[in-house]
Amino acid sequence: MRVSRSAPSVAHLFFADDNLMFTRANLPEAQKVLNILNTYEAASGQVVNVDKSKVLYSRNVSENMRSMLQQSFGFKAVETYDRYLGFPTFIGRSKKTVFQNVCDGVWKKLKGWKENFLSRAGKEVLTKAVIQAIPMYAMQCFEIPATMCEDMERMCKDFWWGQTCDRGKWR
Repeated sequence: MRVSRSAPSVAHLFFADDNLMFTRANLPEAQKVLNILNTYEAASGQVVNVDKSKVLYSRNVSENMRSMLQQSFGFKAVETYDRYLGFPTFIGRSKKTVFQNVCDGVWKKLKGWKENFLSRAGKEVLTKAVIQAIPMYAMQCFEIPATMCEDMERMCKDFWWGQTCDRGKWR
């Protein structure tokens, strides 16, 4: 798989005890993948969990080929796009809807803190240690829309200066 025409191809990705493998949708390649998995099982003593394993097909793969590969692998096919480590495996045109939970998480934390009872140092520590950490995981994997970053920055500024709907910025 290539992320762009000029990028190097990617054959597999490993995440702790998970992995993603990319291959062409044909029986010889499926057999190679199964051989690799069997060799891994024999060498490590670990067994692939078939119930947790899934196969995602390109829309260009025919139904006939999908059924043959399903019989070969024995894994479930991905019917709808799932989430992996809290984020979707596929992102469509609207990144804002996909990453809205990140903004919601920032808002939920800020709303829960009573800024009236916090010193400036307390606000600074909470903002830097907790609030800035919330979007970091998503930003390691994806490019969050700039408007969402601006929204989160605005929420932090409002928290810092004590702005709410019914009173002004300065106390």
